[in-house]
Amino acid sequence: MATRDLIGKRVHALTIMLLTRREDLLIEEVEDDIGLDVIVRFQTEGKRGLREFGIKRRGAWAAMTKHGADEALLPFVQEMNRHGPFLRPVCLFFFTMENDGAWYTWVAEPIEAEDGNAPLRSCDEPDCRQLDKRALKEIIERVDSWHDAAFASLIVNGAGGSKTDHKQVKQ
Repeated sequence: MATRDLIGKRVHALTIMLLTRREDLLIEEVEDDIGLDVIVRFQTEGKRGLREFGIKRRGAWAAMTKHGADEALLPFVQEMNRHGPFLRPVCLFFFTMENDGAWYTWVAEPIEAEDGNAPLRSCDEPDCRQLDKRALKEIIERVDSWHDAAFASLIVNGAGGSKTDHKQVKQ
């Protein structure tokens, strides 16, 4: 088996292993060429609306530092931006085989805006962070908060869509 195939299979397996540690996540493998490999969906107890984010997977054989991972992922971040802009938060997961390292970087990063809007920052360069269960929890919390703002700024009740209706949706 070629090294590239082996890396691809391990990257797939490691992504699924990490995501399936949480029972609240619905994982959909993407077959179409939309620039993503996985769409992750979840619902938050006590909140309305399905929340989701996208993942692109990459891997390499050699162990890497944060700086090395940032350098290795730069062309992939730039390539992904050609598929964008994305309308959902998107992460790039990066696994190294030699030391079982795991990194992630945002491609479409959810930003908390003070005006109540829900912008996504399109990242031109990677800023890799260690990927583990705690990091996945932080990713999901950021996506959840972003969806709170997105739903509040996009959804209005009723035909009129008055400011009163808008305020009620925010609550």
